Amino acid sequence: MKLSDTDMKMGRRLTVKEFAEQTGLSRVTVYRYIKQGKLDAERVNGVLYVIQPETQNEKDVKEPETAPDITIVKHLQNQNDSLKQQVTDLKQKLLLAENTIETLRKRVAELEADKAYLQERIVALEKLLESLTPKALPKPPLRERIRRLFKRRG
Repeated sequence: MKLSDTDMKMGRRLTVKEFAEQTGLSRVTVYRYIKQGKLDAERVNGVLYVIQPETQNEKDVKEPETAPDITIVKHLQNQNDSLKQQVTDLKQKLLLAENTIETLRKRVAELEADKAYLQERIVALEKLLESLTPKALPKPPLRERIRRLFKRRG
């Protein structure tokens, strides 16, 4: 039995080579998946055809979502909303932190300028202090020193 062109075009069955090209898998991988039961296939006139998974799903009757499925979906939606809120909060915190960093950088620059000014002022004051400090007076002669010693004892 040969497949009609309409069956081929509708994508119900493809040769292993065609299926491999469409999915990007190697032919060896497709054969292995068939052998493992991951893909359904049938042999017609010596040619192995892969029955596409989408076609199998179309044949199956879709069951309505069950309560656990709806619960899981709602739970995941709530988690997604929570994560979106966390991302928004973190973006706001990041913006606040960036503003704080910029403010601190400006303050550091101001303090460095003040430091440079104060260092210059210290050097100037040290020079002034040095110029105002009286020089040590020469010692009186030895004879004077001895007299002062005896005057104190007497």
